[in-house]
Amino acid sequence: TAGNGPYIAQYPTATAIGNTIYLIGGANNTGNLASAYKGVVSGGTITWTAIANYPVAVQRAGAGVLGGKVYVAGGASTEELDAMNKYDPATGKWSSEYALPVKTYNVGTMPSDANSLYWIGGLNNPKVFQYTPGAQVAIAAVDKTNFTVTVNKGDNKTIKVPVTNRGVIDLT
Repeated sequence: TAGNGPYIAQYPTATAIGNTIYLIGGANNTGNLASAYKGVVSGGTITWTAIANYPVAVQRAGAGVLGGKVYVAGGASTEELDAMNKYDPATGKWSSEYALPVKTYNVGTMPSDANSLYWIGGLNNPKVFQYTPGAQVAIAAVDKTNFTVTVNKGDNKTIKVPVTNRGVIDLT
């Protein structure tokens, strides 16, 4: 038998790299959790060790593995999330990745085809999103006098950006 997990929670997300399970977030009677653990499977036991907490307390997120890294996306905190974060087991750190196009949760796993991860469905989301790591392309730029948003041909995203001028130069 595997024995007990490292903590008690509803709606955590989990994924595995080889014989190591990564368990992230969830909720208990005190609220949402940012806890994250790795469990090494050996024989009939799992040895759990705390890793860096997830950047936000989250439940019902999706998790997957690509290129030896753990990806966690979406989920619910105080509201639905669109954030995606990557955990690098070599450095033991989380970093931010491109967000999902919508805020959603209730997807436990993000399958991979070795090139991309796939977010399939979720609360009020009938779509499938594909994430392929690569060179990030800026869609917005701000300088002293201009704010520019670049939209690629065929891109149907809605982009909402609040702009506040707190400087001394008028923006047009």
